[in-house]
Amino acid sequence: MDCNLTNKLAFNFMLGQSQEVPWHKLLWNTYIPPSMAFISWRFLHNKLPTEDNLKKRGCIIVSICCFCKKSEESSLHLFLRCAIIGQLWLWLMKGTDQILDLSSINSLLLRSTVINSKMVKYLMDSAIVHIIWSIWIERNNRCFSNKYCSIKVARLFGIALKTRRLTHIQEVSWTPRHSGCIKLNCDGSSFGSPPCGSIGVVLRNSSSVFLGAFAQNIGYATPLEAEFSACMLELEKAASLHLQNVWVETDSLRVVKAFNKQDGVPWRIDKCSKVTYFMC
Repeated sequence: MDCNLTNKLAFNFMLGQSQEVPWHKLLWNTYIPPSMAFISWRFLHNKLPTEDNLKKRGCIIVSICCFCKKSEESSLHLFLRCAIIGQLWLWLMKGTDQILDLSSINSLLLRSTVINSKMVKYLMDSAIVHIIWSIWIERNNRCFSNKYCSIKVARLFGIALKTRRLTHIQEVSWTPRHSGCIKLNCDGSSFGSPPCGSIGVVLRNSSSVFLGAFAQNIGYATPLEAEFSACMLELEKAASLHLQNVWVETDSLRVVKAFNKQDGVPWRIDKCSKVTYFMC
């Protein structure tokens, strides 16, 4: 007999054989907060202090559902049978194109195990647990704080009720100033810490015919430095190709102001910009 005793063996011996339940991974996972899963866990074990359970413990109370005001309050009625709460489950079934079995909490949770898509399964599990938690919070607010909140799915899930209206889309087109003009479009960006910059340039003629393009990494550069570098490199490229009547276009207002001598240039590229302006 092996005499090596480990902490794992001792713990398993003291713990004994636990009962396997099919829903444990649906509640206790990384994508559902434990505080929300705890309410569903108590519902599964019928341990929530609903009015029917309080009566079993000897409390003398008049029981009525705080939502529909028609039936006595029980866990099964409160979460699954109430007509008002049924609108939430109906919304979830329509929105996800899934059929939910509301006969019991076990059938409700285990229904999501037959979904093929893992992401849809995670969404259904989270939505079911979130609705159960929200129903319980709203029930407590109505019973103990006399606060009534309309049961709306958007409010439960924190979705803004107002949506942004689409603004009028205005078509924008470029009209060359005269024939023989070469248009240079440039853009620069940077990413990471420390920032690594890159630039891109596109060349077109006055008939919007594509002439060429180039892009390159420029090493360490902030977003503003990348915008300036893109403009300088495209001007240097135009000078090396002996292009005349060049039209420069950029989306950086700072670069435009610097060309018009209304704003300064970042000190790291100040000398390079002066050389570029001299060449062009």
